[in-house]
Amino acid sequence: MEKIKEGRAVDRVRFIVTKTAERMDSEAVLQPKPVLPNSLRQTTTTQSPILPTTAYEQAKKVARGWDIYELEQQWREWVATKENPDYSPASFVAFCKKRGPYR
Repeated sequence: MEKIKEGRAVDRVRFIVTKTAERMDSEAVLQPKPVLPNSLRQTTTTQSPILPTTAYEQAKKVARGWDIYELEQQWREWVATKENPDYSPASFVAFCKKRGPYR
C-alpha cells in the first residue's frame, strides 16, 4: 500500500498487487486451458479475420434496412467458397452494396 499525500493529508491510496509463484501455480491448476475437438480446431484456424467497425458503418449506409450481421454471415459463407478468398473490409462492403437498400 502506498499513501499519496497532498500536504499533510492522505489524498489517495495506491494498492500494488503482485502474484506469488504459489498463486500462479494454483491458478494454472484451477483454470486449465480448454482443449478443442479436432472439428473445431480446423474451423478456428481457417476462420476469416474480424472486420473493423468502420466496415459495419459503411455497410449500414449502403444496405439500409438489412440486418448487417446476417449479411456478414452470408458474405463469409460466400467468400469461403472462393478459391482465393478476399476477406478485406472492402469486399464485405461491396457485397452489402449489391443488396442495396431494402424496399
